Amino acid sequence: EHSGGLPGFSSYILRLPDTQRTIIVLGNVEWSAGTVGGVARILRGEPVPMPRARPTVAPDSSRESRLTGWYRNATGDSVRVAQEKGRLLTDWPNHFRSLLLPESGTDFLVEATAGTARFRESSDRVTLLLLDALGGRVLEVELRRAATPRQ
Repeated sequence: EHSGGLPGFSSYILRLPDTQRTIIVLGNVEWSAGTVGGVARILRGEPVPMPRARPTVAPDSSRESRLTGWYRNATGDSVRVAQEKGRLLTDWPNHFRSLLLPESGTDFLVEATAGTARFRESSDRVTLLLLDALGGRVLEVELRRAATPRQ
């Protein structure tokens, strides 16, 4: 599996040894990973998510700024969440880079995969759960917050 691109161009290659097929998508938008995933599901005989409306809400830049940083888990996976030009982005190295579109205060549409990024906040951490387009769990990572000194 390989994703790559330049501004205005994206490419995605996925080999499926179990089906003896390779999928190659070239495009001028950054959503090819979701397209490749759908085609791979079809070739494997797996369910494919039907397109559905994903209404978004207005961004809340002050709330979203609290979600930024490097998220990690015990197995070494890391995901970066950042704000750029007032928009929330996520970068899971070697997997995808995507705009996050707010659907609620905690759920965001992952534009590149049509999946969901779900954030849960507590006093000492933020948990990010990435779900695929069918709602299946893909990855869970945490952002640890610095302890606030007690007064």
